[in-house]
Amino acid sequence: MAQIIKWSGSMSTGFVGHRLGVTGEELDELLKHANDTYYFLKYIDRVSGFCTQLPEKSPLSPQGQMFDRAMELRWKQRGKAYDLLWLGTKELPAEFEPIEGDWTYCDRQAKVYSKDETRLPRAIAVLPKDLVIQQRYFLDKETATVHFVALTVK
Repeated sequence: MAQIIKWSGSMSTGFVGHRLGVTGEELDELLKHANDTYYFLKYIDRVSGFCTQLPEKSPLSPQGQMFDRAMELRWKQRGKAYDLLWLGTKELPAEFEPIEGDWTYCDRQAKVYSKDETRLPRAIAVLPKDLVIQQRYFLDKETATVHFVALTVK
């Protein structure tokens, strides 16, 4: 039997969009002009864990995410370019194309595992002291289907 999940709390309008074929330089500019953001970088052989600054040396990680209270920006390298996904609570930046749908979102507390948890790399078990992670669910308003889960901070 299917489990029914009851959503409590307020649901607000969400904004979901993408941008394809972005150069590394364009992505660097997007990431460097952000304030009060956190990063999670994914490399072939490791993850960065949650960090407050991008590494000094290039190249940028092939995959990763930047997030703050209002949005999460994900990137994934495809050849020499990057594809971007924007999940946010405010209007999309002009250069992003909206993903069709009537989006809503709600925030939920995230489970943070202890540092002795063996299922996860140790680097992500320790969070900066001031960081309280939440998950933001982006749902189709008509069907209440969750399509994306983004990171956010409280």
